[in-house]
Formats: sequence, C-alpha cells, structure tokens
Amino acid sequence: MKKVLPSKKLTTHIISSENTLFFDNASKLKLNVGYVFNNRKEFEDGDIAALDMNLGTFSYDAKWYLPQWNEQWTFTLGTQGMYQTNANKGEEMLIPDATTADIGVFGVSEYYYSEKSHWQIGLRLDGRNIDSEEFTEHYTAFNFSTGIVQSLLENLSLRANLSSGYRTPNGWQSVRPSKAAGKCRCGWSSTAFRWR
Repeated sequence: MKKVLPSKKLTTHIISSENTLFFDNASKLKLNVGYVFNNRKEFEDGDIAALDMNLGTFSYDAKWYLPQWNEQWTFTLGTQGMYQTNANKGEEMLIPDATTADIGVFGVSEYYYSEKSHWQIGLRLDGRNIDSEEFTEHYTAFNFSTGIVQSLLENLSLRANLSSGYRTPNGWQSVRPSKAAGKCRCGWSSTAFRWR
C-alpha cells in the first residue's frame, strides 16, 4: 500500500502507579507517579521524517491526609510536580528543545461548624523552570482559595468559592518573538508588568 503524504506517526508509552498507604493514627498518604514518552514524526515527501520529536514526562502527586482534629478540622498537605524533556531529531522543530521542571506545595483545611456546613481554605506555592539553548525562564506563584459549603437537601448543596490562579507558558509560548512571528506575550515579574 502506498503511503499518503504528508502523514504523521505518533507513539505513546505510559507507565503509572497509584498507591494509598494507611497509618495507625487514621492518616493516609496517596502517592501517584507516572512516566509518559511520546514520539511524533511527520513525513512530507518521503520515508525520512521532517519532524521527529521526543517528549518525556515524569510526574508525581503526593497528598497526606492528617487525622481529624478536635472533631471539626481536617488538614491535607501535598506536593505535585513534573520533569519534562523535549528533544528534536528532525530538520523541522515544532517545540524547541527544552527541559521543564515544575514543583508545587499546598495545604488545604476544612472546618466543619455544623453537620450541614463547612468552610474550606487552601494555600499553594508553585514554581516552574524552563531551560533551553535559546532561553531560561523561571516562574513562581502564590495562590489561595476559600469557600463555604451548605447542604440544603440530602443530594443538594450550595457552594461559594473565591480563589486565585495562574498558568505559566509552555516551551513553545516562551520562544522569543523573533522565533514566532505574530506572537505577543505579557508576563508578571517581581518588579513590574511587562510586554514582550
């Protein structure tokens, strides 16, 4: 059968583990780890891939659920993160070669002030580092969330929340304007708001 050009070939390999450890003091630790490897090839006019990109991602998520305190408070502490590498072997480049490392730490607490109502508050600190031959970027963010939950009926609850959030750019979005025409990027630095 004759190959239709242009064409793409994508292979993905995944390994993951999800574990929960229970302790004598009624606390528990949930630990999820995984690794994903992707290879993307694009063929334009022959058997040699013009685009040949490898993307490897190791990720983890750990949550420690502490025992309930004073019959009204619950606490959860955790961390999440990833380590990702991108490598191009073809003559074309969709995303620049880069290494991305993320880490986040957080804490969440719930206060049950009645059988049908509770208040929740959470704090989170995140960091991301993107390193390539063309650039190095580092981002940090501090976020919060708070909210209340009121049970109205057996299967109906009312929830009100207030929170902050952020999203860092990925490697492609971090490429300087000279490498990605028509792109405008804005960012928040420790000194001032800036356009690039």
